[in-house]
Amino acid sequence: MIDVGAHFGSSARHFVEETWRVYCFEPDPGNRQRLIAQFGRVPNVVIDARAVGAQTERGKPLFSSPESTGISALHAFRDTHQQVGLVDVTTVAEIVKEHKLDRIDFLKIDVEGHDFAVLRGVPWDLIKPAVIECEFEDAKTVPLGHTWKDIAEFLVAKGYVVYVSEWHPIIRYGIQHDWCRLFRYPGALRDPQAWGNLLAFREDPGTEAIADALRACVKVKQPQIASEMEPSQPPQPSGVPAKNGEAVRVTSQANSDTRRCSVCPKRPQRDAGGSRESWCDTAASGTGEQGDDCKDNA
Repeated sequence: MIDVGAHFGSSARHFVEETWRVYCFEPDPGNRQRLIAQFGRVPNVVIDARAVGAQTERGKPLFSSPESTGISALHAFRDTHQQVGLVDVTTVAEIVKEHKLDRIDFLKIDVEGHDFAVLRGVPWDLIKPAVIECEFEDAKTVPLGHTWKDIAEFLVAKGYVVYVSEWHPIIRYGIQHDWCRLFRYPGALRDPQAWGNLLAFREDPGTEAIADALRACVKVKQPQIASEMEPSQPPQPSGVPAKNGEAVRVTSQANSDTRRCSVCPKRPQRDAGGSRESWCDTAASGTGEQGDDCKDNA
C-alpha cells in the first residue's frame, strides 16, 4: 500500500495489522509525529516526510490551518492557512524506483486538492495499481484547473471502473461530516458543492461486494430516514456492475448520517445540538417531512 497524505494513519492501520508493506507519506510535521508514534517501530511500515505530486521538486511551501489537522496542503485554500515550512516532492514513479516495487495493491491519496497531480506521477507504463482511492472537491481543484470529472475520466481512460463516494457539502472543517451515497461513474453529483472519494478498480468487484463493505464500515444516525432514501432496486450480485450513475443500494444499517428532507436535499444546516450537520431541522428530528429550510431553498 502507498498511503499519500497518511495523516495520523487511520487509513493505513487496517493494512498494517494485516502485515501489508505500507509506505506512508506525510509532509506535515505535526501529523507525522503522530504517525511515527503509532507506527514508528513497526517493521512493515515506511514513513516518509516528502509530499507526492506529478513531478519531483524541492522546497515547496507547505500550509497548515488551526481549523483542522486534515487540511494541510501545498496551496492555501483557506484564509486560516499559514506556511509552516518547505517540503520536497517526489512521485509515485520515484517511489516505485526507490523501493523496487513490482506492484501496488492499493494507492490511497488524500492531499487536499493535489490528488490529480499524484495520479499523473504514476508510472502507468510500468505499474497500474489494483485499487485507487483519491479525494475530490471542486471547491479546491477548480482554482487549480480541473474538476472531479477530469480525475474520473483520467482513471476510466486508464482502464479502471470508477465508483463515486459522495459526501454532503462541508459546513466547516474540524467536525465530523455526513456521507450521502455511492454510485458508479459516469453520473452527476446530487450537489455541485459535494466532496468525496473516487474508488477505482482494475477489476470491478460488483455492487454487492461494495454494499457489504459499506454495511460493515458505515454507521447510521437516522435509520428511518436512511431507509426512505434507498432506491427500490436491489444490489446486483458480486461481479455484476451497477448501471452508470445508479446508486449502490445499501440497507439502513449502512447509510451514514444521511439526514435530509425526504422531499428535497438542499444545503446543510446545523442541528439543534450545534455539533452535527443535517439537511433541515425537520429531517434532523427524524420526521422525514419537508422543513422550513427546504421550502426556502426549493
